[in-house]
Amino acid sequence: MEPDTDLAAPSGWWRLSVAEDGFLVARHPGTRLAAAAELVHYRQTGQFIKATDDLPPGVIEQLAVATGTQPGDLAGWRWSSRTSRRHRAEILEFFGIRRLTRHDLADAAAFAMAELCPRGLSLGVMTERLVSWFFELKIECPAEEKLARVANGARRRFEERVLDAAGGVLSESQGSMLDASLSDADPVTGFTGLGPVIA
Repeated sequence: MEPDTDLAAPSGWWRLSVAEDGFLVARHPGTRLAAAAELVHYRQTGQFIKATDDLPPGVIEQLAVATGTQPGDLAGWRWSSRTSRRHRAEILEFFGIRRLTRHDLADAAAFAMAELCPRGLSLGVMTERLVSWFFELKIECPAEEKLARVANGARRRFEERVLDAAGGVLSESQGSMLDASLSDADPVTGFTGLGPVIA
């Protein structure tokens, strides 16, 4: 993954290293362009492609030139096909990425809680940082839904820890006052009155 490369600029995507070119030359000519797209998308983002539109404009054309293929080779290509799954397994091996384990998910959650949550990052930015974390450690990145669950779970545990810490420094009377404010159903003075006002 190349975090310093503008993801919207095609130039950083289609340029192939000697090793990448050798990897792609070994693919069947009819599937070489799809393999190239999978490879550069993973190299740039740490995740596999879901649709051709995931690539910036111009990348497919440049990859076709670089691999001696035709852009039309991707017409009707299914990114969830058996061939695509085989490409992905080979790309993970090529980059030295190992398979994800439950222990890795626990480590990712701990990293998010310790390093990301204290910064008040949005969920979207947190998941992006987690993708980078997996890539840098050469671990297969989980699917988008599982990644979101890791981020949400870390955020929830972080908030619980902060609330527990805050509760620990309150006196008994202060705690009682806080509990009373949270249970007050009065729409003007109670906690329920803090919701958004709809005009």
